[in-house]
Amino acid sequence: MRNFRVAIPRAPQGDAALNARIQLRFGLPPQQFLDDAMWTRNATLNALGVDDFDGEPSPAVRAFMKQIFEADGIADVQIPFDLANVPDLLWNQRGVEVNIVNRPDETEDHNRFAFLLRPLGQGYDDERRILVFQAVPVLYVLRERARDWTAIVDVLFQSGCEFHIVVKGSQHGRTTRAAPLCRTLGIRWPDYQPTLHDFQQWVNLSDEFLTSPRGILAVRAGGLIARIARLVIGNAALRAGADDVDLQSATELRLPGPDQALFYERLTQKEEDLLCGLFLIPTGQKDSTDASGRQNSRLSYFPLPQAFEASGLNVGWWSYNCEKWFCQVLTDMEQGKARLRTQGEWRNVLRKMHRSRKIKQKQNHLGREYLLARCSSKIS
Repeated sequence: MRNFRVAIPRAPQGDAALNARIQLRFGLPPQQFLDDAMWTRNATLNALGVDDFDGEPSPAVRAFMKQIFEADGIADVQIPFDLANVPDLLWNQRGVEVNIVNRPDETEDHNRFAFLLRPLGQGYDDERRILVFQAVPVLYVLRERARDWTAIVDVLFQSGCEFHIVVKGSQHGRTTRAAPLCRTLGIRWPDYQPTLHDFQQWVNLSDEFLTSPRGILAVRAGGLIARIARLVIGNAALRAGADDVDLQSATELRLPGPDQALFYERLTQKEEDLLCGLFLIPTGQKDSTDASGRQNSRLSYFPLPQAFEASGLNVGWWSYNCEKWFCQVLTDMEQGKARLRTQGEWRNVLRKMHRSRKIKQKQNHLGREYLLARCSSKIS
């Protein structure tokens, strides 16, 4: 029987730890800068995901965060950082090929582009790419000077970013089938709160799924789902994970041109529901759209991906704040103290500072500006 026990982490200490975070996540090297226009200490640390940091962020860091928050473009950031450097060392020293994919079906501007990565000089006989839907993970890979498949995956894995292994192919003549059926925690009764038996059932079913061939997809899902998966799947297993894509159950991302698409596998909703510990609780109301004819509330041990991604905890990587919160929830589950929450309740619990979410959005906006000026949309 697997033990999911974890230790609540100790807060990062010292200026070096904070500077390392901001250099990797934002590209700001250590520097001296004095300016009255600065963010508060609490807002700065929250956006960096380290609320419990024992120290003071420098004036340069606090001023930089304020400028990022207010920027409409790279030129609006007056403090020197790597996206504005001349010469452009971040791009000139890259070890990866980066392509941009336009997503015409997306109506929201921040979702209109995706990015494909592979090591430089990989050769045309290898159809694999790594797909990410945000610009910021690409910047992490560039800043870490990742130059091979293992290094790229490690950067994304350690950051808790969503990524997928994709292959290019034709839509013509492709047969499809559903992913294997995933067992879930099922239905309980109104006002139900979980027991230790429920916790152990969640542990057993999660372990069963995560050790199956599709379990590796949970690590690639990023965010909370990836952290849950890491209770079972470690670095070695991730590196040994299959790079093949099951085209019959794959999701497709269409490309310009006749019948061309990128194919990748992702979790089903039922698989996400299981990993987040979702129970269906009858409301006593009828629902003609449900096969049972009954309306059910969706209550869970952990927030579902949409609720977590919309929260202030989601600063663009798996931060110290995320880890501390996660370990506390898991400890409560193990001790029988956990309570189930609706997704609306989870959104309220995880609201935190709205400015942290805005910083994440600004990072991606500036990152897209930087990459659009340098990347090709031609996929060989």
